[in-house]
Amino acid sequence: MIGLLLLFFFFLFLGIGVGLFVKTVGMMTAYLMPILFLFGFTPMIEFLNLEQGRVMLKITNMFPVPQLIQMADTGSWTSIGIVFIWFIGSVLFAYICFMRTRKDV
Repeated sequence: MIGLLLLFFFFLFLGIGVGLFVKTVGMMTAYLMPILFLFGFTPMIEFLNLEQGRVMLKITNMFPVPQLIQMADTGSWTSIGIVFIWFIGSVLFAYICFMRTRKDV
């Protein structure tokens, strides 16, 4: 449950940050779709039948969604820690975009 809440707030703050970063709604869709595909569909990379030792697989396994899948399989608390780091990163991104928007006024 903790992991799902962290993942929810990760995507929420990521969307808020992108919304504050861009100027129009159309631009927000253009900026947010690749980011959401990158973070939301990382488990689908395993279906590309790549070799297990690939660097791309090692990198994408550190993303939040595969970490929660790994946590569900193994019960490891390390995965929650990694998702928490991603959550803190999204909060910082939203905060930086908020401060940038505030200074533009």
